Amino acid sequence: MITNTAAQNDSWKAQLKLHFIVLIWGSTAIVGKWIGLDTAWLVWYRTMIATLGLAFLVWFYKASFRVEARSLVIMLLTGCVVCGHWFLFFFSAKVSNVSICLIGLSTTTLWTALLGPLINRTRPQWYEFLLGLLVVSGLLVIFRFESGKLIGLFLGIGSAFCGALFSLLNGVLVKRNNSYTLSFYEMLAAYVLVAVYLMASGGLGTWQENIPNPQEILALLFLGGVCTVYAFAACVELYRKISVFASNLAINLEPVYGIVMAIFFFQEHQEMSIEFYLGASIIVLAVLAYPFLVSFEKRRLDKKANR
Repeated sequence: MITNTAAQNDSWKAQLKLHFIVLIWGSTAIVGKWIGLDTAWLVWYRTMIATLGLAFLVWFYKASFRVEARSLVIMLLTGCVVCGHWFLFFFSAKVSNVSICLIGLSTTTLWTALLGPLINRTRPQWYEFLLGLLVVSGLLVIFRFESGKLIGLFLGIGSAFCGALFSLLNGVLVKRNNSYTLSFYEMLAAYVLVAVYLMASGGLGTWQENIPNPQEILALLFLGGVCTVYAFAACVELYRKISVFASNLAINLEPVYGIVMAIFFFQEHQEMSIEFYLGASIIVLAVLAYPFLVSFEKRRLDKKANR
């Protein structure tokens, strides 16, 4: 009895910690919008901090920096996708608002369903198409009534596409490589890519205008250190105590947490129509339904196999 009680307490603590991490991720758009730096410089600072932090984790856990040449190339290319994901994400929040950005990001589940069969060479599932249609219907509602913020929404959807792509690629890479090592190389590639962009676009000429003030330095440390390095390391540890189903369900709540915080910090509900929240609710419903349908289909197939 004591053992069962202790196990339940550990499970509850793990669940609370997971939701705390998702809450941290939900705040990234708010922090990014609050920081007054240009988007490219914001991503540059974040990737620099994340690269240094992950290099420390590789050293601390005595992992190796050595990887196969083929894997290294894929890691670096994946890092470029990560860079695109963050650039589009923060740019979306800055040109529109946090709510629009996060609704665009919530289509990650749809993109994962579409790209997953191509990358993993598996058959698409019926419920993925059903939820895809549901997400599209929610987006159409938003498109109709929030036409003034379409650029931000499209940028958020592009960020979701990149997020789904690099997550699927990492799912393949992590089977043969240390998670800290591959994340280090991805952050390094993202850092180099955004630095090249700044040089090629003449953005380096604005470096004096993009020196963060003390408050922005703290916010950048939060983005790079807490939202990236800490959250990643903590999630890896939690996978030993929480099922993939439970973790995916919690992570799907990121847009919900973010929109609630945006209403609290920026009073965004005053500039959004009722139709926006109707469309957003349809999308969030699809996102939250996904893991339940996955579990339902798995039970159905198991039952069919046992007949």
